[in-house]
Amino acid sequence: MILVQNLLQQLSGNKGKLSVALASSLVLFSCSVKQPTVLKSPDYSGKTEQPSDKDRDEEKEKEVSENAVEKYAGKNIALLLPFQLNKVASDQIEEEDVKRSAMALDFYQGFQLGLEEAAGKKDNFQLRVLDSEDQEHTNAKLAISKDLEDAALVIGPVYPNEIKAFGNSSSNRSVLQVNPLAATMPREFGLPNLVSLTPSIEVHQHAMARLLHENQRLGDQILVLNNNDSDSKQWLTRLTDMLRDDELEYREVNSANQLEDVLELSGINHIVLGTNNRFLVSTLIQNLNEWKEKGYEFRIYGHPMWSRFDFSSLDDVDGLQVTITSESHLPRNSMAKSRFDRKYEDTFLVRPSDNSYKGYDAGKYFGELLAKHGANYPDELLERSFKGLFSSYEFDYNPEWGFSNHSVVYKVFSRGEFTIQ
Repeated sequence: MILVQNLLQQLSGNKGKLSVALASSLVLFSCSVKQPTVLKSPDYSGKTEQPSDKDRDEEKEKEVSENAVEKYAGKNIALLLPFQLNKVASDQIEEEDVKRSAMALDFYQGFQLGLEEAAGKKDNFQLRVLDSEDQEHTNAKLAISKDLEDAALVIGPVYPNEIKAFGNSSSNRSVLQVNPLAATMPREFGLPNLVSLTPSIEVHQHAMARLLHENQRLGDQILVLNNNDSDSKQWLTRLTDMLRDDELEYREVNSANQLEDVLELSGINHIVLGTNNRFLVSTLIQNLNEWKEKGYEFRIYGHPMWSRFDFSSLDDVDGLQVTITSESHLPRNSMAKSRFDRKYEDTFLVRPSDNSYKGYDAGKYFGELLAKHGANYPDELLERSFKGLFSSYEFDYNPEWGFSNHSVVYKVFSRGEFTIQ
């Protein structure tokens, strides 16, 4: 059972098309939330007559109210997401605001399903849903509000500035604060009670360096193609540092012409890129396919964001073994995904997004920990790995910046999609 306390303010008014779209989403939100039981002492009148059906319902609600604090002790969860209801009734709302609110709604709805599954028929949770508004001052106030006094776990806020504002204002460092979506490196927050679910870019870089070490054989060479754009610099600078630390030799070039000059026929040419420029990537793939006809062998290692690329228009991509790291292991046609999709659509009348899957995994993981270990659940994070529907969790801990997830998978492009290696 989940007792949901919806502390979001009411919607009012529609201002233009974007406001209508946002209001529609939040109507769906309010309809999907179970009505909260008010935690207050019941006013028992001492009536002796036979109670009506209405009286029975009221007495039942009063009984739940009386016992709620005890039933949910140690299992109170606060969910802070940027629904941005403060902008719905204003003229300031923009398309980006709608997207952010949709993200919050998707994560919440997935989280609710995961928490319900973790609770089953035996356990009880109290879930408080609060609007962080994507505002630093709002999060600073929430951190010291009465709404969070008895929370055993805080999920959110979402954006880095929100996370810092909330974490720096909170005085209770014994309660874990979960960063559910931001891929920011945990050390940038400096919060010892923070749990970062999304692997940082350094986690992906370490995994890629490890894969290059494992794949290189005698006669192979590693060629780093640096296009000198911002993505290449961000991805390759730290990655090449790791290759040097691992004593792996590589050559760095800056163009396709330079790359062709240093290709070797004796082994596999492992081509490492950091760019997310689709034109540059597609042009390189076309060049490599031409060079393959001369007898060269290749394997391409790209940026995690390549998972969003559509390679279907390019010929012979499969033969290049395009490889990336990914936080997601969700197969597109899995039975588990199909079951979740049906349940999500039946419940919320919309299709789930990646944020819905992430919310579901977080709700199930932390719900199960709270159900089994109560207030002692933080002690279990390092012991319990988790493979969810979309994400997997394996945490390490640093006393300066808390728990960080270092679980990623390798994916290779084959038959029109990236699949787990």
